[in-house]
Amino acid sequence: MTDQRIIAYLLEELPPEEAERFEEECFAAEDWPGELAAVEGELIEDYLRGELTPERRRRFETQYLTTAARRERVRMVAALLRHSDEAAKVTLAPAPPPPPRRTLLESLRASWGLRTAVVSLALVACVAAVGWWATRERGPGGVYELTLNVSSSERAAGARPTGVRLPREAGELRITLLLPEGHPPAARYRAELEDERGRVTAPAVTPNDSRAVTATLPASALSRGSHALKLYAVAADGVEHRVPGSYFFIIE
Repeated sequence: MTDQRIIAYLLEELPPEEAERFEEECFAAEDWPGELAAVEGELIEDYLRGELTPERRRRFETQYLTTAARRERVRMVAALLRHSDEAAKVTLAPAPPPPPRRTLLESLRASWGLRTAVVSLALVACVAAVGWWATRERGPGGVYELTLNVSSSERAAGARPTGVRLPREAGELRITLLLPEGHPPAARYRAELEDERGRVTAPAVTPNDSRAVTATLPASALSRGSHALKLYAVAADGVEHRVPGSYFFIIE
């Protein structure tokens, strides 16, 4: 997994078959989240510093900056760069010529503790969803379950949300969505699940009781990365309204 191959994947330069092989390789490598996050941060920094080729700058703007989560990452890196550049201007006495400039992300890579900050940065668009993760085999392929509380935020932010690691043989994921306290009952519900690339799917939704509903998706329809699930309550006359907040999780 080279840096250039990761960049080509992030900018969607790889053919579909090659992109699928890349994802399979990532899934098989234990340290892929940190490596991919570090390269992604360097790509963002090169874009902000104007160091990308014209073609890659165009692809960054048209293929990468397609979701709110990614745009938030770019804003965060821009803020870090401004802080770093301003700090570099402060000098208390004449000093010898500085060594070659290390990029912000190279500095973060220098130690494991700071490298973890890069991973957190790449996942800054995610919010912690209070929930628990359990697995149970229930027939061919296995059914994997996740329970989530709703977050009042409209975008992921802050601590890392619940992580879900699905094996290759997984059949489907059932997500129990706990409704906000005092939410009125509805005739039925529907949901929209958006991944970090902006792709939207519609899971099947079944009410459990007045306090929760279950959204079910085939495991094959879930890509790795952050996901946000929006829930809509539908009245008997067909009028629907959005359940306030979103449900966030990460497919690892």
